[in-house]
Amino acid sequence: MSISVFASRQDGVLRLDDTLPLSCQILAAHTLDTHTEYCIKVQRGAVKNDSWSVSRRYNEFASLNAALHVENFPPKKIIGNMQPEFIAKRRNALQSYLDSVTKNIVLSSSLPVKIFLDPQNYSTLLKETALQNVSMALRGDSNFELKTALPPIGWRIRKHYYLVSNIESNDGDYMMSWQTYGPDKILSERDMRMAFKSLMNLKHLFIDKIIFIRNLETGTYVVRKLHSGGSVRDLLYGTQYNCSFLSKYANPKQKKPFTTGQIVHYGYQILQALKYLHNRGLPYGHLHAGNVAIENQNVLLMDIENAIVGVPMYYREFLTEHRKINTMEAIDVYSFGHTLYEMTYGEPLQTSSTDDFPPHVSNDLLSILQILLSTTACKQGMPNIDTLLLHPFFNTGSSVSNRITVDETMQCYLKFPHQVKEELQNAARNIETRLKSDQKLVRMNRIQEILNSEEEIKKRRRKSKNAKKLSRSASVNGLSPTSMSGPSERSGSVASTVSTASSYTPPNIVDDSANSSGLVVPTLSAPASNQNRTALLDSICSFNKGKLNKAKKL
Repeated sequence: MSISVFASRQDGVLRLDDTLPLSCQILAAHTLDTHTEYCIKVQRGAVKNDSWSVSRRYNEFASLNAALHVENFPPKKIIGNMQPEFIAKRRNALQSYLDSVTKNIVLSSSLPVKIFLDPQNYSTLLKETALQNVSMALRGDSNFELKTALPPIGWRIRKHYYLVSNIESNDGDYMMSWQTYGPDKILSERDMRMAFKSLMNLKHLFIDKIIFIRNLETGTYVVRKLHSGGSVRDLLYGTQYNCSFLSKYANPKQKKPFTTGQIVHYGYQILQALKYLHNRGLPYGHLHAGNVAIENQNVLLMDIENAIVGVPMYYREFLTEHRKINTMEAIDVYSFGHTLYEMTYGEPLQTSSTDDFPPHVSNDLLSILQILLSTTACKQGMPNIDTLLLHPFFNTGSSVSNRITVDETMQCYLKFPHQVKEELQNAARNIETRLKSDQKLVRMNRIQEILNSEEEIKKRRRKSKNAKKLSRSASVNGLSPTSMSGPSERSGSVASTVSTASSYTPPNIVDDSANSSGLVVPTLSAPASNQNRTALLDSICSFNKGKLNKAKKL
C-alpha cells in the first residue's frame, strides 16, 4: 500500500488525512464473566488492507453516545443482558448505530468517534500538545498574550482556538487558531513565510483579514478579528460561536434558513471572493458554511491559508466519489453548491449529490442547486465561477440594483513573489493529483465489487444449472435427486447457503463446549465424504448417449 493514499510523510513526520472515512463492522461478540465485548473491524478510506480491529464494551458505546446524542442508540438492559438472543439483538442494534454515526459528516469527523474507532492515531492529548505549542510560540512574540482556551468550536481535530489580546493596542480580544500541517503541505519553510507575508497584506471586501500569521516547525498559528456573531452556520442554527462543534451542530434544536434575497446577496459575494482568489493564483478549496462570517451585510471568507498549510478539505470524502470534480475551481464550485443548500434548507446535505430537493424554493434557486448538486451535474462536472455569476438567480430582483461591487468601493490587493506563486501552483497540482488518485481508487473498488457480485451471480446460476441436470439424470435412471447428490454437491449447497446468508446478520449461538472464549458465532457442519457415491455421480454426469455405438441389425 502506498502511504500517499491516506497520508504524506514530510520532514520525517507522518501526516494523516483526517477526512478519510472510517467504516466499521461488528464481527463477533465475546461473552466474558461480567460483560460482553464487541469485536469491531475498522477500515480507513478505500484501501482494503488499511484496517484493524478494536474491542468495545456496551458502556464504551454509551460513553460515546453521551458526547454525540444520537437518537437510535440501543437502551441499557440490566436483567438478561448476557443471554445469547439478547446479545445478538444488541449487536445488530449497535451496528445500525455505528452506521448512522459514520455516515454523518458532522459526527464522523469528531474526535470522540476517531478515538473510539482509531485509538492508535487519536488521543485526548491533542489539546494539551496544542496548548504547549501555542504557549511556546507566544513567548517569542511579545505582541499577543494568551487569555483563555476555547472549546473545539471547529470540525478539525488538529485545530485549536484561543482568545488572545494585543498587548500594545489593548483594543479587545482576538481569535487565535493553532493548526498542525496536513498531508498536502509541500511549501518549504521559507516559501511559506513569504506566502504568509503576502496574505497579511491582502485586502478584499469579502475576505477576512489576517492580523498575524506565523509558521513553526510543526504547525501554524493565525490571529484574526473575533467575529462574535459566529459563522453562517451559527446564524442558521441560532448557536454561539464559542460553543463546541458537536453541541452546536450534531443535533441542532432550531433551524433558520436564509431568505431567497439573503441567499442571492451572500451567494453572489462568495462567488466574487472565490473569483478573486483564483485570479490571483491562491488555491482555496475550503468553502463551507462554517468558514464564512457576515458583518455589515457582507460575507467574510475565512481560512484562506488552509491550502498553504496543506490540510484536507471539509467535503473531500464527497469529492472522492466524483471523478469529474478534480480541479481547484471545480472543488470550490461544488463546495459552493453545498453551502447554498445549507443556506436554503437550514441543514447540510448528508450525501455527495441528490436529485431530491425539498419544494418551496424559487425556480431559479432550484435550477442553480440542480446544476451544482444533482447526480447528472456531478457526473458531468461543475460550471466555472464566471458562468455562475451570470446565472439568472444572481441577476434578477431588487438586490441587483443595490449590489455592492468590489471594484467600485475599494482597491483589492494580493500579490505573491514569482517564486512563491510557482510554489502555490505546485501546491494546487499536488492537491488535485492526490484527489484524483483517491477518486481512481474509489472507482476501482466499486468496479471490483460489481465484478465480484456478478461472479457470485454466475456461480449461483452454474450451481442451479448443475442441480437441474442432476435432477433430470436422476429421473432418467429412476433415482431420487437427494440420493444422487455426493459430498461435493452437498458441500456446494452448504457454501451457497452461507454465501446467500452473508447479506444479512444471522442469529448468534453460543457453543460453550466448542468455544471456551465465549465467541458468539453461528456454526455449520459439513457432511462426511463418500468416495463411492462421488465416483458414481461423476460417471453419471459424464454419461453421453451420443458416444454409444449403434447396434447392428441382425
